Amino acid sequence: MSSEVVVVERNSSAKNRLTTIAFFVIAIFALFTTSLNWWRQVTGDVFDPNQSGDWLLNYSGGFVRRGLFGEIIDTLVPKSVNMIVVTGAIQILLLVALFALVGALYLRSDRSPAWLMLCLSPAVLLFPAVNPEGAFRKELLALIVLGVLALGARNGITTSGLVIALSIYFLAVFSHEASIVALPGILFLVYFFSATKREALTKAWLALFIGISVIGFLTSILVPSNQSRLQAICDSWIERGISECNSGALSSLTMSTQESISFLHSNYFPSYFAYLLIIALTLIPLFAVRFLPAEWRFSLVVLLFVLPLFLVAWDYGRWIYLAVSQLTLVALALASRGKLKTPVRVPLVAALVYVLAWGFAWYETPWREGFAIQVLQALAIIPQ
Repeated sequence: MSSEVVVVERNSSAKNRLTTIAFFVIAIFALFTTSLNWWRQVTGDVFDPNQSGDWLLNYSGGFVRRGLFGEIIDTLVPKSVNMIVVTGAIQILLLVALFALVGALYLRSDRSPAWLMLCLSPAVLLFPAVNPEGAFRKELLALIVLGVLALGARNGITTSGLVIALSIYFLAVFSHEASIVALPGILFLVYFFSATKREALTKAWLALFIGISVIGFLTSILVPSNQSRLQAICDSWIERGISECNSGALSSLTMSTQESISFLHSNYFPSYFAYLLIIALTLIPLFAVRFLPAEWRFSLVVLLFVLPLFLVAWDYGRWIYLAVSQLTLVALALASRGKLKTPVRVPLVAALVYVLAWGFAWYETPWREGFAIQVLQALAIIPQ
């Protein structure tokens, strides 16, 4: 009997090693190709008004929502240095940090195919690879905050970890108001896994995160972005050799909520109803690792936080990515503390098919080819 147990344990260990190898091969390849393509673009005098422009919004004409990161870059980077390249390097480092955090947390799980499905889901780590046009957006900052807190959960989140998370969250919220969507996961992790034994101190940290969220949200609504402020930002870009001010992130700053809702519904429905099926597909791994239905209440709160984005903004793929990645990082934190049941047994082949064979777009056309199919198309092995 004991020899049979040993054989089972060895087989399980061998399967986990194979799954772990598959995980890191896919993750590293996806990270490398996505980062390399973006580096070639930012160093090739190609300005992306969304993916670069959003990070370069600043306070040249006064306070505007989403302007903090760009103000820091504009202040610290000399005029003689290419600001697009510097920002591109930071964006790549942020994506590397996110992959590293998820990779470290994956190693703390049982490394089964179910966890591979979740971490490499087209809604988590493979989203940037499937959507290179949306790979380096500002939600990276919010996800890194969650990753830092999740990584500290196993032994208790230390004061230094909380300080780092709070600092990045402040930058995230005042660089893009959508970062507030990460607040449920942040509060969950701080409340349950803070290392402090003093309840009053934990509440103080929670209040700081909530306070930043409230102030960031209110300023994004109450402080208007008028044409003169946009022109000042445009002038600061022109001084640095960037002349594309009439499209992308900068031009969208003056769009009202009503205009945004009208544009969304007149241009993208009814085709956007396909995202309902995409959402259902992205939740499958969360059931496989037993996060759902156990944590349905928390998941519902996350859904309620992200719901306004679906009502007013058309980057539906990004909002799914932000929500599912948040749930994933919380699930990984719970797994590192042994708070989840044993995952469902999923064949490795099935897990690989799930992560590689399908994908969804960050906006406009809901469906997109999976990562493996895109690679084969790039190599001209199959037609585009």
